[in-house]
Amino acid sequence: MPGALWGAPGSGSRENTTKTSRAIKLGALRTPTLALAVLLLFSALSSHARPEGRPLRIISLAPSITEALYAIGAQDLIVGVGDFCDYPPESKKLPRVGGYLDPNLERFISLTPDLVIVSGRHEKVDAFCQEQNIRVLHLAIDNIAGIYTGIRKLGELTGRQSQAESLCEKIRTGLSEVARKSADAPRRKVFVCINRAPGSLGSVYTAGRKSFLSEILAMAGGENIFDDVTLPYPEASKESILVRAPDVILDLRPGEDLSENKKKRLASDWEVLRNVPAVRNHRVFVLTENFLMLPGPRVVNAARTLADYLNRDGGKP
Repeated sequence: MPGALWGAPGSGSRENTTKTSRAIKLGALRTPTLALAVLLLFSALSSHARPEGRPLRIISLAPSITEALYAIGAQDLIVGVGDFCDYPPESKKLPRVGGYLDPNLERFISLTPDLVIVSGRHEKVDAFCQEQNIRVLHLAIDNIAGIYTGIRKLGELTGRQSQAESLCEKIRTGLSEVARKSADAPRRKVFVCINRAPGSLGSVYTAGRKSFLSEILAMAGGENIFDDVTLPYPEASKESILVRAPDVILDLRPGEDLSENKKKRLASDWEVLRNVPAVRNHRVFVLTENFLMLPGPRVVNAARTLADYLNRDGGKP
């Protein structure tokens, strides 16, 4: 996978290599035995490959990547995960290496990984791993095509190619089934709300055209009112929501443990936009399923959940 995996010798290796090279130039080595020893030393310093026969040791920083590794049967290769990796449940037993914003780099060293896998780019982790001679795999999993590509890369890397292909086919079949069942349902204009502070509509984000959420929303029978925006997750003002007039509002709060009363209070925050059809007709839904924002093996679950809510009758909060 050219460009996906990289690793460079750290500063200590470069210093040792320079010293050895200087010794050769000065004629310090005069016997075949010593020459052979130097050759072996150069090989050790320049190579970052793991010892032959030793299983790959992986740190996964993203929940969707951890899920995918388990789904293709590569969980035995994982030695550490990010703080937010909690599925499947057995992944909670793995050593934690911090979050995306605050990775515990010292923990990285103690786990002696051969490979760190991140979603997108991460300058801090990239720089540290390059310094420590640890390979990094960057996976851009922002849409459905990226999910398939990412799973196949993980399969290739771990020797689980057939399991990866089977998983991709399972996802493809599941999404096709959701789209087929939703084909005859009324197409409703939908606003997907992401990352909103309770009691406020002052800073609201949504899903744009290039997000996997917009794709599965279409499969579920919805029409994303911000599908014309090319950013994956743009900010949406109250005025723009009012003008675009969604029939349904899906307020995503994945993983939050909310009682029905709390959900009702969150839904009531939208009453300030009472002229929006979704609010007027009581079609504002608060969703807490923890897989809704994860572009990975459970994307079919997310599509089915969206389809279910789109076809629910409005009920006064």
